Formats: sequence, structure tokens, C-alpha cells
Amino acid sequence: MGQRARLWLAGLVVALILGSWGVAGGWNAPEGTSIATQNPTPDPPTVASGTKPTGNPTANTPLPVPTQPTLDDQGGSGRYRLSLDTVTVEVDAQQGGRIIAFALDGENLLRDNSVDPQNYGSTFWVSPQAIWDWPPVPEIDRAPYQVLQSDRSLRLVSQPSPSLGIQVSKSLALGRFRADGSPTLRLTYRITNTHTHPLRYAPWEVSRVSPTGVTFYPTGSALYGSGSFGTPLTETSAGVTWWNHDSAPLSQDQKLFAEGFGGWLAHLDGDKLFLKTFPDITAADQAPRESEIEVYANGNHTYVEMEAQGAYTRLAPGESLEWTVGWSVHRVPATIPPVAGSGALVDWVTGLL
Repeated sequence: MGQRARLWLAGLVVALILGSWGVAGGWNAPEGTSIATQNPTPDPPTVASGTKPTGNPTANTPLPVPTQPTLDDQGGSGRYRLSLDTVTVEVDAQQGGRIIAFALDGENLLRDNSVDPQNYGSTFWVSPQAIWDWPPVPEIDRAPYQVLQSDRSLRLVSQPSPSLGIQVSKSLALGRFRADGSPTLRLTYRITNTHTHPLRYAPWEVSRVSPTGVTFYPTGSALYGSGSFGTPLTETSAGVTWWNHDSAPLSQDQKLFAEGFGGWLAHLDGDKLFLKTFPDITAADQAPRESEIEVYANGNHTYVEMEAQGAYTRLAPGESLEWTVGWSVHRVPATIPPVAGSGALVDWVTGLL
């Protein structure tokens, strides 16, 4: 089987896994979970980003979690920690429901606020950016989120944003959702139209990671350039596009915009691999002047952003879209070269999907 065929098969597997996570039918808490809510009204109608509404009767079937993670409120600070085996996730509800740690054996793969007081951890925006420009809208990016907690998962709900006409919620569950039983963080983002007229948005996840190492993704049909940013030096081999952040010093902010293939994006730093999976979309589904995969490196060489976007979706008043992303972290086996262009590394990563 050729490399392209293996990547296609891996993409199909990602689609099937995300489908089983409730991409088409909405987020479902694991079996036995009861999420308390202060809002007795039912959830608004939902459209999954990148899919059409479904009448699948299995869409609301709860997913089992064989091993229960621990979930701790860190001393009433608004920070919550989920742990399973050697993987730990920490969320700061007071700072935009931002994920501030995603750690393997105590080593955090996300950049903290000592690097940049605003651009740290993993946050959520809506696309296209042209609607809100800069800085990010506070109700979505950095204002406090309400926490709805169960014994196994978290749901965080933003304040409504008058300027965007939306409200955002984030659901996080750490469990064994992969065939190999390894811990996976499942994040489901919900955007609800609180306005009185239809709106169009795409979901957008932005995670700040180490400025060293390699960011890579399966090459799609188009690379859209760098917009107003500097153009990074990339290479394409083994069906994958690689950005080696150690290959050349930065003199300015750099960014790439690209259509991916197969629904995954990875960052390798040393022997630690951060792998994201999400529903693959076509060029026609992308928000205007945006793309499915975006990678940004700041000119100070203090962080890199792994960015993925879902489908640009029309929402009627009161309607919601949901978008599910999977995170996992792995140590690369010593037998596999952890370098850009490694076909063995690509084979290993696609085997994780």
C-alpha cells in the first residue's frame, strides 16, 4: 500500500472515530455521568460542523469509559485538573475556559503565561478573523466561563458575546476512546447563535506549543500562502508537509494556511508527539480567507500555534453547531527517527489514528 493510500485509510479511521464521539449527534457524556445545569431550558438545535444534521438513533448513545479519570477543583481557584494514567489536563475557567496544561509524565506540552501573558495555553475562537480583527473577543477568549461539572467531565459555558452574537461552550472528557486504550482528551465545542438573525462562523482551536521541533500534517490539495505574515520554510515528503522550526532563525512572525488531508495535525518536540484529530473538510467548507490548518510562529521565537478550523456554517437564531477535536500525547519509540521527512514517523503516527 502506498503512502497516500495509507494516509487516506488513516483519515477514514479518524472520521469513524470522531463519528463515534458524537460529531453528528452532539456531545454525549460518558455513561453514568450526570451534568448539573443551572439552565433548565433544552439545548438549541445543533448542526455538526462539517456534517449535515442526522437522525441516527445511535447518536445519543453514551460512550463507555472503562477507567475513570480523576477530576479535581484546584482549591476553588477556578482551575480544574483531569488525570488518567500519565496524562494530565488542566483548565482555567477564570481565563476563558482555557486549557493551560496538557502533560505527559508531568511535562507540559502547552506554553504557559510566563511566555506571553495573553497568548498561552489552548483557546477557542470563531472564524473568519476578519469579523473581529484583534484582540480576540473577551467573552470567548479570556473572560470567566461558568463550570458545569460531573464526576468524569467538564462543561464550560462562556458569557454571551454581544459583538459576535454567540455563546460558546466547551466540553472536555478524558478517557480511553481509542482502540489501543491510550488516554485521549475529547473536546467538543458548541457555538450558539444568540442573535436575532442568521450568522455564519467556523470553529477555530488555537494551541500554543514549543517553538522548537517540527509541526506536520498530511498534505492536502492546496497551500494558501502566508497572508500578511512571513512565509515559513516547509518541505513535503512521505505525503506530509513539515515545518521544521529549528531549520532557520525567525526575523518576523510567520504563518502558513493550508488545506489538510485526513483530519490530523501534529507537533513533535524531542520525543514527545502532540496529535490532534478533527473532521476533515474541503476547500469549499473553509471560512473566507481562512483554512482548515493554520500554523503560526511568532517572531520572538517563544511559541508556535497549532490551529485547526471546522466548516463555515450558517446558524439560524437559536441554532448551534458542534465540533469535536481529539488530543493525544505519545512518546516516539527509540527505533523511529524523530525528524522531519521520516516515513517511519508518518507510518507510526497514522497507526495511532
